[in-house]
Amino acid sequence: MEVNRMLRNVKGQMRVVEAMITCLIVISGLTASIYLSSMYAVTEGVELEKTGMNILSLLNKPEVFMEIVDRRDNWESNLKLLIDNLIPADTFYNLTIRSALDGQVIGTVSNLPKEGLGAVQEAVSIETTATISMPMKMRVQIPLDTVLVIDVSGSMRDEIPGDDSTKLEAAKEAAKMYIDCLNSTMDRVGVVSFSTTATLRCGLTYNFTEAKSRIDELSAGGWTNIGDGVYKANDEFEVNGREDALWVIILLSDGEANRPQNPEDPGDEEYPRSYALNASREASEMGIRMYTIGFGAEIDVDLLRAMVTNGGKYYYAPSSSDLMDIYRMIAQDLMFAVKCDIIVVELTIMRVR
Repeated sequence: MEVNRMLRNVKGQMRVVEAMITCLIVISGLTASIYLSSMYAVTEGVELEKTGMNILSLLNKPEVFMEIVDRRDNWESNLKLLIDNLIPADTFYNLTIRSALDGQVIGTVSNLPKEGLGAVQEAVSIETTATISMPMKMRVQIPLDTVLVIDVSGSMRDEIPGDDSTKLEAAKEAAKMYIDCLNSTMDRVGVVSFSTTATLRCGLTYNFTEAKSRIDELSAGGWTNIGDGVYKANDEFEVNGREDALWVIILLSDGEANRPQNPEDPGDEEYPRSYALNASREASEMGIRMYTIGFGAEIDVDLLRAMVTNGGKYYYAPSSSDLMDIYRMIAQDLMFAVKCDIIVVELTIMRVR
């Protein structure tokens, strides 16, 4: 178990590094779009400029752009084949692609001989040369993998003051409303419940009807083991989380952590709290964004605030209507999460006699 935890933490750290390199910003729009700078420098050669712009138009395609920035297998050879089909037979080119975020070279694609430009200059006369340098940026919506972690301890049976529903009934309706806000073609949702222990009710799935059915089946009873709920969600991400998705936990609790007990000191009241904090630290190291919601008057605000990770937020819901609004706000926040990649293209094209 400890080895698995260590491996998942390393993996999570890699996701966090990727997130630093690949900036996450808030922007509207559901389809990928490309933005190109209108300024570029061409030293000479109208025909070569036209060829160069054809190459940039190729890079303009979302499927080509994302293959580059994601550094997918064989992307360089695939791109070279596409470019070779665009250029005249008497043309050499050298394309260098850099990350605009850290300046590192992503890769180079060229039809120059291994000896480089010098070998071409010695063998033939170069008629014209065109150089194009251009920044390119893509913004694309990120698919979501969300695990809803719902408190089903005994106190969730309590009625909400001034409301006809129990806390669990309100939690069910709010969670199902959140699911209805998702995109069933690209987002997935899972459900974890916790009381004395945690249970995975529904693994990450595109089947939203199934997930909502599992939520409807929840019943309240038992103690409050917040940490176990988060660990169970972490396990689901470890096994089934998609690498290209934003991993999200939305944790709802109406009470203070009081389980599990310290096996060496059952009277240790801080142990359940520390256990929950450790679970949230693991989630953070895995790159999971965690939102926490305190429902009702008997919550541990400090704990729920401390458990927020990677851009998530803490919310307090005193009523069922507030709870609905909170889940709706979280859904809206996540719907506008995008991945922003910027590359700088440096293209040199030469025509020979």
